[in-house]
Amino acid sequence: MTLPTSDLSTRTLVDVSTYQNAAIFVANDNSLWAKGGWSSVDLDGNCGATATDYAMWKDGMTIPARSLVRTVSKGQFGPAFTEDQFSIAKMETASGSPLPLDGSGTTVAAMGTDLVVTVTAPRSACFPVDRLTYSFSDDNGATWQLGGIETTTNAYAQTVVNITYTPASSGRKRAQFKISNPDDKSTVYKFSIGVAATSTGSGTITSSELPVVESANDTAVAIGSDEFLYSWGAATAITGTADAVKEPTRVYPSVAGDRDLAFRSVAIGSLSNGTAAAAAVSKTGRLFVWGSASTDLLLGTIEKVSSPTEILMPPGKKALKVFVGGGYNCSNSGGGRSMYGLVLDEDGKAYTWGGPAAANPNCDFIGWTNGAVITAVSALGALSFSNAVPLGYVQDATSFGINIALKHSSGEWYQWTTRKVNSCSPTCTYSWKSPNSLGLSSDIISYGNFQIDSQYSSGLFDVSAGGLLRFSTLNQEVWTLGTPTTVSLPGSRTVRKISSSSRNSETRVIASDGTLWRLYSNSIWGKEKINVPLDALPLSRFASSDGNFLLGNGGSVWNYRSWETSLVPGSCAVVPNNDEEGSSEGATRVASSGQFGSAFTEDSFKNALDSPNFVGFADRSYNANPPKISNAWGKDLAVRPGATVRLYSYFNSSCVGTTGLSMKWDLDDDGVFETDSVVSDVVSEATSLVSRYTSSTGEVTWDGITPAEYKQSYVDISAASLGGALSDGGGRFISVKYSSAKGSATQRYAVTVQPKKPTGRVGVTVNASARFTDSTDVTIGLVWPEGTTTALISNDGSFSDAQEVPVASTVRWSLPSGGSGLLSSTVYVRFYGLWANGAGGWATQEQDYWNPVYNYTDDIILDLSPPEITSVSASTTSSAQSQSLNSARAFSAPTATALVSITALDAVSGISAVQITTDPAVPGPERMYARQYRVTADRGNIAVRAKDNVGHWSDWNYVRISGFVAAPEEPSVVPETPVTRTPAAETPAAAPVAAAPAASPSAPSSASQSAPAAVAVVAVKATAVLKGSTANIAVTVPSSLAKTCTTKTVKGKKVTTCKAAPIVVSVSGGATKTYSAKSGSNAFKVPAKKGATVTIKVGGKVIQKIKL
Repeated sequence: MTLPTSDLSTRTLVDVSTYQNAAIFVANDNSLWAKGGWSSVDLDGNCGATATDYAMWKDGMTIPARSLVRTVSKGQFGPAFTEDQFSIAKMETASGSPLPLDGSGTTVAAMGTDLVVTVTAPRSACFPVDRLTYSFSDDNGATWQLGGIETTTNAYAQTVVNITYTPASSGRKRAQFKISNPDDKSTVYKFSIGVAATSTGSGTITSSELPVVESANDTAVAIGSDEFLYSWGAATAITGTADAVKEPTRVYPSVAGDRDLAFRSVAIGSLSNGTAAAAAVSKTGRLFVWGSASTDLLLGTIEKVSSPTEILMPPGKKALKVFVGGGYNCSNSGGGRSMYGLVLDEDGKAYTWGGPAAANPNCDFIGWTNGAVITAVSALGALSFSNAVPLGYVQDATSFGINIALKHSSGEWYQWTTRKVNSCSPTCTYSWKSPNSLGLSSDIISYGNFQIDSQYSSGLFDVSAGGLLRFSTLNQEVWTLGTPTTVSLPGSRTVRKISSSSRNSETRVIASDGTLWRLYSNSIWGKEKINVPLDALPLSRFASSDGNFLLGNGGSVWNYRSWETSLVPGSCAVVPNNDEEGSSEGATRVASSGQFGSAFTEDSFKNALDSPNFVGFADRSYNANPPKISNAWGKDLAVRPGATVRLYSYFNSSCVGTTGLSMKWDLDDDGVFETDSVVSDVVSEATSLVSRYTSSTGEVTWDGITPAEYKQSYVDISAASLGGALSDGGGRFISVKYSSAKGSATQRYAVTVQPKKPTGRVGVTVNASARFTDSTDVTIGLVWPEGTTTALISNDGSFSDAQEVPVASTVRWSLPSGGSGLLSSTVYVRFYGLWANGAGGWATQEQDYWNPVYNYTDDIILDLSPPEITSVSASTTSSAQSQSLNSARAFSAPTATALVSITALDAVSGISAVQITTDPAVPGPERMYARQYRVTADRGNIAVRAKDNVGHWSDWNYVRISGFVAAPEEPSVVPETPVTRTPAAETPAAAPVAAAPAASPSAPSSASQSAPAAVAVVAVKATAVLKGSTANIAVTVPSSLAKTCTTKTVKGKKVTTCKAAPIVVSVSGGATKTYSAKSGSNAFKVPAKKGATVTIKVGGKVIQKIKL
């Protein structure tokens, strides 16, 4: 048996006892030791440790392997000995930001403001929780405090320890939380606190200036509010990692003892050949450099330096602020690309270092020849400076090198061009150039371009003490400034901060209200507000010298990227390519575990929607579009009404790939993701690995997804699913929420419901292409193009009164009720297909300015007026009368053949038919309209009416048959065929005979020129029965009361005209309706409620009142 001798130290074992898998040893100092095996040993006599050869999970924590454990002793088992084991469930800030238990966590605070840290479920292996004590240190354990610590119990009966800490000074604090037991055994949990000062001290760098970020091309370096170094981006020589890093990662100095150094200044520079180097200054004034291999000696070597390595300052000097620059191409002078370093010490003196590995006087712009040796700039003499701003390069007849603006300790700014050309014959020689006062004493300046009086100028921006922004043109030959011009921002805003360098003719400023603005050199644009997310506002300052990083609300850091600047977002989420007009996505937040504001991570997902039912323009879905995975909007998924559709979502994370993903669906688009969905590997057989859709020119395809790179989840949409079936033409949104350990994102997918195109040519008809209509209520027939969801219908070509309706084969519509006439009423229709506009709404063809909308039309003539009979006459001939009388004698009934002459007019649709009878109760057949008819009459009166081409009937007109001899009894008329003749020229042409109305008005059984014949008076009968919300009314009217007649003389002849009597039905609390009476039964339906009274009038007289 092999025992761990390190536990036994100098002891030797003198005895042993075994029990099953346990072994108890006795050492020469009488101490007892338990040996663990494949399972834990409960006989070890130690509450704080467990003897086991294997790590195990016990009591909610991992128990590490420990082969030999000593038994607790108070002297009876060797020297006094005890131990304990502590644990906590979690540690976080009051806002819920977690603090990792490995000590890497950081939170932020401000001087004079309470910071609350919560520790949940502290535990001891040996003592109950009520016997534990807690203490806090903000100086890495040098001193401890018991005040400001309270214990409570949460809803899960766990002990919660709240630590309230109010920082009295700024800077990085290394905090510790300690748990102790009554035996004075304890454990500590560490985290960092970045404390911002309430004001900036004079001449020193304080934590109110942290965090700070500097970037070059695709890499950033930073100092967090915890004063640690961080980096992210593509340059692995800067990040110290094997691969590119997307989120801030700690950068540790090369010497182990310096790992917890606090830093106050950082800088980075790069060359176009990929060389990148960084420098940082610790709070103790030490200078560190690191980066990729270079041909210069900025790093002190031409080899890669993968972690911050110290370069010694001159004896007794402490660095304050560092700058790194480069990129000047000396190849025309026989040299290469070089970088420079400039550092200011705490006394304000400037030093340089770096330079080419091989001395090259034509490329020695700062005068460095000593590589990594820090060299004082002698040309600056006794001047001391507190800040520096690079102003670019210069090369002219008198100067060669780098322009730098230096802020003197008095507050005045100086311009310094590093090299002066002495002569160039036969070779160029140089000397240091003396600094030149600019006459400015503002807190901060920025070199940029602006247009004044239509003239493009280079110069300096500065901000006055009152926040006034000014621009002064700069004469770069003598380096003097012109008269300042005030640059005002809209809304009387003043300027809080200005970026200390400008990119591509753009200078950025933060206004007094915390908004971000850009100043263009082109006066066409001039000043423009930059949209940043609302969560970032208000902005307090720039976190970087180039204006690409912003310090936002709550100490959060944001990366702003316009189209011309590099992208180092500091987040693993994919960010937009640029800040397009109106976008709020031009700034993305840098990930944080507390050092860049509150804890924050985010994720983005490639995602798309598809359906395996893809069958082109069939009855299921079509235009399914993923396999072309994208974060942007693609083609809508379109389905047929009522189809049950299985929707597949394919997705992956830009942060974690396909690991640990989950998703939920919101099927009714109410913002609640109510439908969980199983996430699985992509099943190749269940989806198309080739994306396709059908266009007007055929099927379009492109490469689909690679199944191993994505996860899938699906949901079925039917009548039974939340939100219901996709049943009508139109569309709705379905949202999906994707989640990973880094964050979540939602995507709204547009699902359109597109009814299948009917057969036939695309177009519109009114009343099945009829020429005329007798009602403003018409039926519109639609044949729509494929992809249509709605139709826009209007009675006016301007579509001012338009209504949008889901497409259907027929749609009910109302024409204008302004009257009838020979002018047609036109109906205008546009067919719309919806598409998602990317902003959570729908767009239509009206928003497609490239393709004009096509109008479909049909017209119809509205005829609301009945025809008129202007004249009617009837007479018999003697032969006809004689023949009729002979027949009458044979049958005991007189008859006569009458010649009936009719003139009828209809000004709109024309006369189509007439009816001739001696008894309107038996109107007889419809006859094609003609001027004369021959009929056989058995009575002396004739009734005539006319119908127009839309079905309107005129009133009955009555005429006495001239020459008719009445018999004692008059049987019914037997109508005869009319005289066949061509209608007179003035007679309207007869249209095809329309179907007879369902109910025709009736007239008296007999009439004469003077008055109707006397008939027996029969009482009116009425009933009313309520069925549901409708009253069924039945009124029986005798022929004597079904009409009112008047007689007038027309061209010397008496003409009797009869009109149907009105039936008025009134419902109490409801409608009143008027109908034309007909002889016999009359039936109506009117809306009514139980308990209502129906009043029925005929000819103006109340016939009956019926309570329902």
